[in-house]
Amino acid sequence: LLSPRAQNINIMPARAFSKAQGGRIFRGVIFDCDGLILDTERMTMGMIHRILTPFKVVWDEKCHAKVIGRRDFFDKVIDVANVRGLLSPEEFGRLYEEEVAHGAHQGATLMPGVDALTKALDDKGAKIALATSAVKSFAHKRLSNPHVFERFGSNIVTGDMVKNGKPAPDIFLKAATMIGVQPSECVVLEDSPAGIVAAKAAGMTAVAVPYFPESLMPHDQHYSGADVILNSLLEFDHGNIKGGQEAT
Repeated sequence: LLSPRAQNINIMPARAFSKAQGGRIFRGVIFDCDGLILDTERMTMGMIHRILTPFKVVWDEKCHAKVIGRRDFFDKVIDVANVRGLLSPEEFGRLYEEEVAHGAHQGATLMPGVDALTKALDDKGAKIALATSAVKSFAHKRLSNPHVFERFGSNIVTGDMVKNGKPAPDIFLKAATMIGVQPSECVVLEDSPAGIVAAKAAGMTAVAVPYFPESLMPHDQHYSGADVILNSLLEFDHGNIKGGQEAT
């Protein structure tokens, strides 16, 4: 299943990543999940809006853009919604997980280019990992497109497996250790500003694939630390990612 956003993206082949890197070779690729692999952000926005409705809070894109990609997500939502003292992060988290358990993320579609890219990397034997801030909710998300997540094997790091969440580098450093690749030889694919900060703190090459449009999140402000900014994963050329025996 492909995200409806694909209809608004130029799907002509591009080599924006490899051109920007000047032929540099990498040995590992680390993917984020929400907003990069799965188009779950709209679903998540709807969940938050339902939870906050009793407090007369309208949760829109501008609000959501401030909290994406962080492990302290529940805490950040409370602050952005300005309901601290009315709703605790713990209670919000409980309500959120109830929404997830009842299928709020069921039917999540793939973001443009992710199926082809993960298949190509898997076919060439490239070292790939997934690093997501999600904890309990991740088990539900991977059910929507199991063939994609199977390509990562056991190389999956969730938010509860590290001490500090994004924007700290812990989750990406653990992912690099899992696949046996030095941080300087890893590329991180991220849609969130917090993830880009985390990738750079880990000493990795950070590729931003923003979920929200430039009009909502000016890329030069929110992704200033990224090495490359792409419109979608369709622009990520894997030619400079080593695979199989080449990766030794």
